[in-house]
Order: sequence, then structure tokens, then C-alpha cells
Amino acid sequence: MENELTPSQPDADISKTQPETQAQTQTAATTPIADKEALKQFYKQDLMGIVKKIFMEPFNGTYQLFVNRSEKSFFHAIVLIASAAILCMFLVFFTLPGEFREYAPWFSIMVRSAIAAVVLLLLISAFSFGIKMLSGKPSFRNELLTGGLCAIPLTALMLLIFISAKMIIDEDVLSSIAFGGIQAVIQKAGFVLIIVFYILLLFINIFQQSLRAAGTKDVLLWYLSPICILLSFYITAKIMS
Repeated sequence: MENELTPSQPDADISKTQPETQAQTQTAATTPIADKEALKQFYKQDLMGIVKKIFMEPFNGTYQLFVNRSEKSFFHAIVLIASAAILCMFLVFFTLPGEFREYAPWFSIMVRSAIAAVVLLLLISAFSFGIKMLSGKPSFRNELLTGGLCAIPLTALMLLIFISAKMIIDEDVLSSIAFGGIQAVIQKAGFVLIIVFYILLLFINIFQQSLRAAGTKDVLLWYLSPICILLSFYITAKIMS
């Protein structure tokens, strides 16, 4: 009798695990990646809260975004990266002068700019993932939040380039040089560079707070964060060139 009962035990274990497997499948099926209501809620409520924390509470607010991860964090990261890529496409299109769009492959340039945005943000996530591997076992899925949050300063950078292009390139530069001197153009470019510097600091701060939330030593996050951000831009430029 004992020998007859022994083969039935694995079947019993399998039957117990079936509800768990079904529950996991249902949970994966209900993730809000393509949920229109979740997208509406994100753009109406969640996005503004994230932006406020990054710009108004750059240290503690950004840190809390990483510490208080939720089930929506992965969804937020994907939407932020996709939104930045789409926005880059359209901003690049409207930044190009009309005469240039008539002869240049503008659609190819738009697609390449979107790909560059995704590559940059994924590289930032990959660097964060690599550093955290030294002190633990991170999940790349979770580290996408680092790149996702960096999509916000990237969007600000693209908006700055678009506005400065309209102010500097679209104006009659020759008349500005003739009547206001070359110094007028340099002053505009100098002001833009200052804002670019602050946007770069936002990139670095987000990366630092991500490492800080993982318990990385202060000396490592202080020196590695700017290096990783600059390397991400450099590698992206090399890949796209």
C-alpha cells in the first residue's frame, strides 16, 4: 500500500502549485502596460507628482521615489522612456529649419533621435544595474526606473534645444551680428549652456539617489554618478554615429 501511495505524492504537489501558477499568470496578464485608464491616470496625476519631486525636492523627493517603489514603478519607467522618445522625434522635426527638411532625410533623423533617447536611458539603467551588482542582486526590471526618471531631464534638455534653436537659429543671425554684435549671440548661447549644466546636474542627482537608495557607499555614488552619466551620453553618441 505504501508503494502505491508514493507515486501519487508528486501529483498532489503539482495540483497545489497549479493555483499559484494560474494566479501568477493572471497577475502578469493584468499588468497595466497597455491599460488606457492607467495611462490616463499617469499623465493626469502620477506624472505631475514625479516631476514636482524631481524639480522641487531633488534630494529627498527623488530618493523617496526609489525607496518607495510600487507595482507601478516599472509601468512608470516604460511610459516615461517611451514618452521621451516620442517627444524627441517631434521636437527634432520642428527644430529643423523648413529649408533643411525639404532636402534632408528628416524622417530618418526623427527615428534616430527617438532611438538615441531610448539607448541613452537604457544605458543609464544598465550602469545603475552594474554598480548595484557589486553590493547585491538587483533586478534590471527595477533599474529601469533610474532611466525612466532620467527621461524627465532629457525631455527638459530637448525642450531647451528646441526653444534655443528657435531663438538663435531661426532669427536673422547676420542682422544680429550687424546691429547687436556677435556678443549678442554669444550671450544667448552662454545662457543656454548654464541651463544645460543644471539639467546635467539633474541627471547626476537622479543616478546618485538611485545608488543611495540601494545602500551604495557615499564615496562611490559621488564619483561614479557623473562618470556613468557622461559615459552614457558618450556611448550613445558613438552608437548613433
